Amino acid sequence: MNLFTAIYQLKKYYNGRISKIKKSGKGVKYMDEDTKISQSETTKSGSTLWIAALILIVIIAGIIFLSNRNTTSTNNNGSAGANTTSSPSIAPTATAVTVKEVTVNGKNFAFLPSTITVHKGDKVKIVFKDDEGFHNLTVEGYNVSTKTIQSGGTDSAEFTADKAGTFAYYCSVDSHRGKGMEGKLIVQ
Repeated sequence: MNLFTAIYQLKKYYNGRISKIKKSGKGVKYMDEDTKISQSETTKSGSTLWIAALILIVIIAGIIFLSNRNTTSTNNNGSAGANTTSSPSIAPTATAVTVKEVTVNGKNFAFLPSTITVHKGDKVKIVFKDDEGFHNLTVEGYNVSTKTIQSGGTDSAEFTADKAGTFAYYCSVDSHRGKGMEGKLIVQ
């Protein structure tokens, strides 16, 4: 039931309780179910009722207006909150990071290529392909290693080259490093 329907129902109820009794030269006289009242008294109470209804309408309209004005919305940063004015958010720009992907093939006691060169700050992805035997690839100084895989297998290791220098990469299975399965990672 909306506000106007409620006011109409209230008026209808109020008017139904008052009935005409007689018409005189001075105006219409009304009688409530329990007492007789004059037209001037009825007009006063009717006016009071309409004034009260009008005030009620204004209050409800104000509440509706204010509640629509303060509904929650999504801010620029994606969180829900009061509808406020805010300056546009500026996302921090990430420094361009070069991803250097290198494929290293391993065979019994050798890596190809035997030297990898990258720049400091590069994100490095070494894809290790085992062509022969049972091997892995470990990068000294960066604490990264591939899984130990069998011939025909592939695994990869990723890291950020945040230290400059020359670092060994090698197979850590048994004595494979001592048998020559080693290469150089140069970070410039």
